Amino acid sequence: MSPRLLSLVAVVAALLAARGGFAQVHLDPRAQQHVDAALKAYETKAWDVAINEFETAYSIDPNPALLYATAQAYRFANRCSDALVIYHRYLETHPNASQTSAAQNGISLCEQMQKQKPAEPVSPPPPSPTPPIASPAAPPATAPPPTTSSSTTASVTATSSPEWYRDPLGDSLVGGGAVAIGVGIVYWVAANNRQSDAAHAQLRTTFVDDLDEATTRKRVAGVAIGIGAALAAGGVYVFIQRAHDHSRDVTATTDGHSLIVAGHF
Repeated sequence: MSPRLLSLVAVVAALLAARGGFAQVHLDPRAQQHVDAALKAYETKAWDVAINEFETAYSIDPNPALLYATAQAYRFANRCSDALVIYHRYLETHPNASQTSAAQNGISLCEQMQKQKPAEPVSPPPPSPTPPIASPAAPPATAPPPTTSSSTTASVTATSSPEWYRDPLGDSLVGGGAVAIGVGIVYWVAANNRQSDAAHAQLRTTFVDDLDEATTRKRVAGVAIGIGAALAAGGVYVFIQRAHDHSRDVTATTDGHSLIVAGHF
């Protein structure tokens, strides 16, 4: 029997002593069968089997000594996290001084094992998928050679914008003419008013001044209206030309080698 097993047997035997006396306490025969099976599992280092047998024995006869034996089995199996839980459960049963020291020694050993436990290796990330290899592009299609043919004539009608009234020059002329005519009308009305004032003047000097002012304003009105009419007429002419030239006929002729364009522009 190995030294470790002998030690465990001695510990279990000591812990099964009667509480407060030296009388031997016997386990339930059913529990004792599982304890014997656990001790046999220790000989082959079948730690998981020993743990299950001790736990089964404790479920039949909850003797605190079985808690300590279970904790030891967990520690030998390098399952210190579970061992520490069972050790502390055992200490909660208030064992005597030597039993407490043994449990605390097991706790200390487990804590040292946890500190010395190597870090789990980190698996490298999976390689990135290889991008698919693009298939070579198909060569461009070759255009068929030009064939010799007889002369071909195509008639194309180029139509300019139908919005002839948006011609900048025509708009400017008509707009300027309208302003000039408006100014002329204003001066003409003012001249008539001054002429009426002259007709009702009481003094000769007032009559002469009103009449001269009326004559001057009529001249200004005449010039403004004349200029306005000329500008408006010019704008109308531009609009007419724009509307007249909104469509042009163009003829394109080809003999297969050259292009001839003719028409009215």
